[in-house]
Amino acid sequence: MEIFSKDVFLSVVLPTCNRGEDLARCLKALGPQGVETTSTGPGGGGIKRDGFIYEVIVSDDGIGADALIRTNFPWASYVQGPRRGPAANRNFGASQASGTWLLFLDDDCVPGPGWLEAYALATDQFPECSVFEGKTVAPGPKLRADHESPLNLTGGLLWSCNFGVKRQLFLQLGGFDENFPFPAMEDMDLQLRLSELGHTSIFLSDACVEHPWRPKRGTRFCIEAAKSVGYYTTKYPQTRATFIKTWRIKRMIKILFFEFPRNLRAFPNISSFRVLYLDLLTAVLFSFTLATQPGQGRKRVPSADNTFR
Repeated sequence: MEIFSKDVFLSVVLPTCNRGEDLARCLKALGPQGVETTSTGPGGGGIKRDGFIYEVIVSDDGIGADALIRTNFPWASYVQGPRRGPAANRNFGASQASGTWLLFLDDDCVPGPGWLEAYALATDQFPECSVFEGKTVAPGPKLRADHESPLNLTGGLLWSCNFGVKRQLFLQLGGFDENFPFPAMEDMDLQLRLSELGHTSIFLSDACVEHPWRPKRGTRFCIEAAKSVGYYTTKYPQTRATFIKTWRIKRMIKILFFEFPRNLRAFPNISSFRVLYLDLLTAVLFSFTLATQPGQGRKRVPSADNTFR
């Protein structure tokens, strides 16, 4: 790795909630590699590598992570989370950080070799940039139509599971919006606020994490997610036109005549019909939510196709 002219201090913010096995895999990939630790960071927990220093802050909204960390990962810093949802948990973890940069990572992600180094190198190579997004892949091929993963293969998606931002800028923005009625779209909201201040992210293909395939969430998620769409489009009325274009009749036609046949060919089983039901339900609920709001604004914003994953 290139030696930097000045040590970079990275704070990895790792929110968790009752996923001990996933958290252990993540922390194992982040651990020291036989190098010295320094007294930098909260409680002297900073870890020095060639050209940068980092700390890992686990903010726990669940039960049991403290014992796991104390026994197996004593180099990580543990804090009890606020238990007000993922956005508040991420914000609280960030409030405990000492680094110049915050790297957000989900507890079910496994960072690949060189993940930390890629972010550290980018801060040196692109000193004018305040936001970076990493690459997110899934382990192996998709086996069911109703499995999903927040893939980010080519950039443009500031998913909260893998991105970096200058700590001062994140605090200036007030962090993730904790007022969403359901934990969805907080990262999309943050990306829009960053763009309004003139900050666009640089994609780092070497900052790669692996996120597992997970079953597509069900009826309750669709119902609650529509509330978050209502909150988002009320907060940013200029986005309403884009959501209407994306989620109304054209979306239903795309689901019925393009996506469902494609899924059925690849996965000729019940999972394709489950996706059909959930996608149509989502389109109907979003359409209803948008139809009950007064029309406002026509400013175009990035596509709403990737609202949920």
